[in-house]
Amino acid sequence: MNIESTMNAQPAIACTLTPDQLQCQADVLLPGLAARSESCIWSDAGVQLRFAPTTEHLTAIVTTIDRERHCCAFLTFRLTVPASEGSLILELTGPPGTREFLGGRREDQQHVERHLDHIARVQ
Repeated sequence: MNIESTMNAQPAIACTLTPDQLQCQADVLLPGLAARSESCIWSDAGVQLRFAPTTEHLTAIVTTIDRERHCCAFLTFRLTVPASEGSLILELTGPPGTREFLGGRREDQQHVERHLDHIARVQ
């Protein structure tokens, strides 16, 4: 057994939830969280979501991270909570193919796009 290759093994870029589970839990997974975001910025490695600095948003972000880290083990979550009540920033990244996976979840992408269109109209 090659220990180095075992240690460097990356989880598969896949979600272990069934379509029914995704639909039933959408409000506490990425689609529901993305709907609360103020902005969504795509990068080569994934996506960055920005939120108003409220306790409600912080709680929702942590809850979503806890759920998503089990079903999408390939994702890396980086949460920034800046001083002076700055916006909360959640970055979701992973190995090559992560952006395509996240963008490929059509229901997530459409949900985010509808939300961002609404924000643009309100501002």
